[in-house]
Amino acid sequence: MNRDEVTLGNIRDGFDRFNREHGYYPSAEEIDNCPYLPSSRQIQRKLGGLRKLREVLGLSDFDYRTGNRRQVVIGKFLKLSIDAEKETREFLDKRYGEICVHEEKKYGEGRNRVDFFVYAKDNFAVEVFNTHS
Repeated sequence: MNRDEVTLGNIRDGFDRFNREHGYYPSAEEIDNCPYLPSSRQIQRKLGGLRKLREVLGLSDFDYRTGNRRQVVIGKFLKLSIDAEKETREFLDKRYGEICVHEEKKYGEGRNRVDFFVYAKDNFAVEVFNTHS
């Protein structure tokens, strides 16, 4: 199959191949990284999006933004976030001393918070984020 050729038949064949290889159908990120499927953006333009495509293909789980698959993704993100904040906290404590490092400091109006605020010669804030890719 030509990766650039976006037809329902080619995508169905690619989805079936992916399912045989991995035991489930691909997410948008997996589609974009798959050498034999067109990009999720091409599918969006040509066929109206992945949710619609999954419905047309008759897949039982067609909306990956909800349900069990979403819970698995959220679980991975939460673990990465907790691990990244822990590593950052350990680094800041070692570098500036535990007494100088404050977690979840409010700033400005409303509910604004930074992950860490460090009281040092020049005070600064640290916001931690991480991704799975």
